[in-house]
Amino acid sequence: MAIRRTSALKSNPTAVEQARLHMRFVLEHARPEADIDAAADRYLDVAGMRPYYRWNPKLAARQAVLDGENFDAIREGGVMAFAHHGRYEGIAEALTDLDLGLNVAADGLGMTENAAPHHRQHYRCVARGVASLIDVDTEPQRLGETLAKGDIVVLAPDIPGRTPAHIFGRDLVGSFGSVLLPHRAGFPIVPITTEADGDGHLRIRVMPALRPEDHPDPITMHRALLAVLEQSILDLPEYYERPLKRFGIPADSPDAATFELRAPLVV
Repeated sequence: MAIRRTSALKSNPTAVEQARLHMRFVLEHARPEADIDAAADRYLDVAGMRPYYRWNPKLAARQAVLDGENFDAIREGGVMAFAHHGRYEGIAEALTDLDLGLNVAADGLGMTENAAPHHRQHYRCVARGVASLIDVDTEPQRLGETLAKGDIVVLAPDIPGRTPAHIFGRDLVGSFGSVLLPHRAGFPIVPITTEADGDGHLRIRVMPALRPEDHPDPITMHRALLAVLEQSILDLPEYYERPLKRFGIPADSPDAATFELRAPLVV
């Protein structure tokens, strides 16, 4: 089924165009030597396989974990930050042996019975191995309460927002909560990245903690977090799910017209 889906995507002009836009958005300035067309073709390979892993969550979680000792910095409270990169929906289950008690911030609309089946399945996959899912639409206060109890909150900075974010060589806008909340409360952030081993198998690397005392303000800490996540994405751009959905392009930016989608996202 995954092979048929990949073949269908590669024969769909809209999917091919969108894949190329996604990869151009990520690579054009940050990796100008990159072959955009080749990256787009790999992106479609990954997009074709992604539903297979979501409906087979044990396979999504089959990822080695490197440098897990870096979690010691947040075992008494803090944020685990990730990007929508790699097989991110399997990260929590991949980390279960570390006994972290993760509390994942989630879009509540995707968890309702009225949500599309693939959205509900995505959250079923994400929920494996977590202590709780926090609906940020209806109970955002739980994020701060969970941190205050000394627990770990899982947040992604690559979601729509209004805070300036320089990434991929572009001036964009994104979410600030993943940094503002822990910085104000004095808690560290541990970034999680995805990489591939020599055989192409994905693995999770736990990066050193970013600490509020080392960053004089949340903006500085935000830049440091994005820089860590960006490097991983640039090394495996095809595994970054729907980049044009992750960060906003300011209306007065020359990129606004270039990356305007002429059809709903297919990939």
